[in-house]
Parts: sequence; structure tokens; C-alpha cells
Amino acid sequence: ALLRIPLRVQRTDARGAARNGRAPHDVGAGGAGRRSRHRRHASGRARRAAPERTGSADRLRLGRRRPGLRRRLRLRTAPLSDPTPEASFDVVVAGGGPAGCAAATVLARSGHRVALLCPDSPPSGALAESVPPTAHTILPELVFLDAVRAGRFHPNRGNTVWWAGAEARVEAFPDDRTGLHTDRARLEAVLRRAAERSGVEVRAGVSARSARETRDGWAVRATGAGGAEHAVGATWVVAATGRHGFLARSEGREPDRSTTTLAIVRRWRRADAWTGTAEGHTLVETYEEGWEWSVTLSRAVRCSPALCDPRRAECGADGATQAGPRR
Repeated sequence: ALLRIPLRVQRTDARGAARNGRAPHDVGAGGAGRRSRHRRHASGRARRAAPERTGSADRLRLGRRRPGLRRRLRLRTAPLSDPTPEASFDVVVAGGGPAGCAAATVLARSGHRVALLCPDSPPSGALAESVPPTAHTILPELVFLDAVRAGRFHPNRGNTVWWAGAEARVEAFPDDRTGLHTDRARLEAVLRRAAERSGVEVRAGVSARSARETRDGWAVRATGAGGAEHAVGATWVVAATGRHGFLARSEGREPDRSTTTLAIVRRWRRADAWTGTAEGHTLVETYEEGWEWSVTLSRAVRCSPALCDPRRAECGADGATQAGPRR
């Protein structure tokens, strides 16, 4: 939709008045004259001209619109109609991470019909998760505890930290309590199955792309395998796609580039097994250009993301930082 405003400024001196066939306006002190408005009609629609500019008795007549005016006045419009939804729900939850699975489960157990839209391979699936023992206080409320225990994740027994060049600080969790170590994809798969057992309709392999409010609720568009398009309707939408998700972007959120961090992730395998505190601890160490942390995914495998500021760190040809952790 375009809003069209023709700009037309008339000359207000004697010559301009003669050209326009009207008496000249009186011009007072400082050259400020009375403003006039002229109407012109085209196709039966009245369009109002902009008032004349003050400050000069001799003004130029503008016969063109300002450059870029059409672009600045262009309004965003929604599609005239949405595709017919395949199904309608009380709530559609977009995002199958821990937050999305938790929200969907709580709503389904409260009697609502809920759909969970989640991709098969989440972008952060290869990253490791270090979950502390305090998570066990909320897992029973979400009915996730049995599912997590059945997942047989590697135990998380504490942290060992080398910070700012200091000696190692070993922090074991009290009372021999344990959390868990896992990669994100495996954790999400366990939580999605638990949500499904609670009555959530899990649509795996489907990623929400947009949500538009309609007269009857919300129209959610998504894409599935091979780029197939899907449409579902809902009374409510829960966006659990993260701070860079489609809803955050559509609402105008822009990432803060001043704190951009690059994570270089690698998995390390030993021929035998990790021993001592390294076997069940999260290892954290700082170095000149950033910091690194490492978690145990099994007795022989550790996942180690190294984080740095790409604007300051010097990387070698293989992408590794020149000044890395010592351990």
C-alpha cells in the first residue's frame, strides 16, 4: 500500500501571483507570509498539497515529489489470506529445546491440546551441556526425571577451574550429588519423548518460520523435510526458538555485535578412559584470547568448545587459536 502525497509549493511574490492568476499574499517582517493550501482532484480523490515554506518571499515551485518519498512511505502489508491449516490446536509451541519441551508438557498436562514444532537436527545439537544437580529439583515437576534417568547420561560431579593463571580450584558438588553431561541433541530427544508421553503432539522435522495473528487466533507457517510447507492454527503461540528466533527477529530484535563470541568445538577421544577429576568434572580454563570448557560425554570422549573474540584472537590456518589453553 502506498500513501501518495504530492508536494507543490506556489510562488508568493508578484510574479508567482500573476502566473497563478491570484493576488499576491502580504509578506510581513522576516519574509514570513501567510500559508496557503491548494487542493487538486484526480480520479475523484482529493489530495492535499503541503503548505508553503516560510523564510523567503521568492520560492521555487516544486513539481516533483521528493526523492525516496515513495520508499519511506511504503507500508508493510500482510498476505491477503493464509493457507488452510492442516490442524488447529489450543497452543503451538515453536522450538523443541528444554524450554519448549517444558512449556508444551505443562500446558498439555493442564488439559490443553498442544503441538510442538521442532527440527530434527537443532543448530546447537553438537554442543555439550553441563547440567548441575539443582536441575533435579524441577525435573520431577515437569515429569522429566524418569526420562532423564533412563537416558543414562554421564554424571556431572563438579567443576575444576583454572582462572586467570591461578592454581586449579576443584569444586565437587556437596553430598555426592551429581548432575549430568550430554550433548544438546541427545538431551532434546529425551525431553521430546517425555513431552509426547504427556499428550503433546510432537511434529519432529518441522521448523516454524512465521506466526501471524488472525481473526480466529494465530496462523503458523512451517517447513518440513525437503522444504515442504505446513500450516497450523492455534489460539496461542509460544515462541521458544531462542533470542535469534523468527519471532524475535520479526519484532525488531537485532543481535549485539559488540560482544560477538566465536566457539570452536572439538571432541577428543582417549584410547583408554579419562581418570581422576577429569573423568566427571567440567573443566574450565582461561587463556590470553578467551576461555575453554570441557565436559565428559562418555568415559573416553570429551567435548571441548574454545571461545574467543574473533576480532582479537589470532587463528592459524587450521582455525585453531595460536594461544590456547594449557590443559
